[in-house]
Amino acid sequence: MIKRCGWILLLAVLLCPAGCTRTSEAKVNVNNTGELTIKVTISYSTSQIAPGQSDTITLTWPGRESMFISMLYYPVGQPARSEYRDLELNPGDVLDFNLGFNKI
Repeated sequence: MIKRCGWILLLAVLLCPAGCTRTSEAKVNVNNTGELTIKVTISYSTSQIAPGQSDTITLTWPGRESMFISMLYYPVGQPARSEYRDLELNPGDVLDFNLGFNKI
């Protein structure tokens, strides 16, 4: 009986970490340096930022590996002027971007 309880306890200790998922987090700070309000989309998170304002987008993902995503940004109401950047995010990163569009 004691031997069986020991094996069950050992099995539980070995399998418990396998079910636990670690998550990573990174922050992207965006400062609008242009004359027009912009929309910024990063991995399903969208933010609208007025000229001279800034916003922080916090991203989380499972695991401890790097994550590759795209950041899309454009002036509100003018998606034809959209631009994008590919980002590599590592756990704990804090990235700063100055983005902006001027009036035509």
